[in-house]
Amino acid sequence: VLAGKVRAAIAGDEPLSIIPIDVSTFRDTVQLSGFVDTQALKQRAGQIAASVDGVGRVENNIVVKSSN
Repeated sequence: VLAGKVRAAIAGDEPLSIIPIDVSTFRDTVQLSGFVDTQALKQRAGQIAASVDGVGRVENNIVVKSSN
């Protein structure tokens, strides 16, 4: 249930809605993984996940793709 709430919150955010971000949970800990283009998008996803009711901790393992 918690993972679904986090997925919905991220999908409802305009810049993040088109980026495939994997969400997994264990108790009240949410783990995010996937790839984004900027550090700002990584931080935004983490902030959105943390704001969801019931989330106690966020492990943000999203990788920022290198522009090289």
